[in-house]
Amino acid sequence: MNVPQLPCGKALYSYEGKEPGDLKFNKGDIIILRRKVDENWYHGELNGSHGFLPASYIQCIKPLSQTPPQGKALYDFEVKDKDQDKDCLTFTKDEILTVIRRVDDNWAEGMLGDKIGIFPILYVELNEPAKQLMELDKLSPVPGPSTEPGSPAGPCSGPGPALNGNGPQAASTAEPTARKTPRSGIPSRRSA
Repeated sequence: MNVPQLPCGKALYSYEGKEPGDLKFNKGDIIILRRKVDENWYHGELNGSHGFLPASYIQCIKPLSQTPPQGKALYDFEVKDKDQDKDCLTFTKDEILTVIRRVDDNWAEGMLGDKIGIFPILYVELNEPAKQLMELDKLSPVPGPSTEPGSPAGPCSGPGPALNGNGPQAASTAEPTARKTPRSGIPSRRSA
């Protein structure tokens, strides 16, 4: 059995997933544990797929660090167009975010309260577990649909986030490219 050096668990049962965003796996799979959501759920990875899984379905082989991957906001991060930029996670200075994964060189996915979205990495001071997570995702890029050439620049498009104070200049021009989620206004295919 090839056990990764990362926190991981062995699937005791197969899981088909109940909702979009759940991780599907088979009994016996070794799942990398990214973070503990609460007492009942983990966020994990299997064969490049990320998703939520019930804690009761796995036997922990290597436990997660007791300190969750987190970051403290160094600046306010706001978006101009709430509809267009609904994939972004907005926050104010000094708020603490839970870090889920690295999206690309400039962006990470995180959670604040019950909101999940992407944010510029340079806007957040990461703790040690979050830095390790960012390095890990840098080594094994998270596969996902990339932005097509010629399509609008990433999910947080807009003139740039609002900054209070002297924030990093690179982040205001960086656009995420690794994650493009479908927009709700796209018409579905109709049968003829």
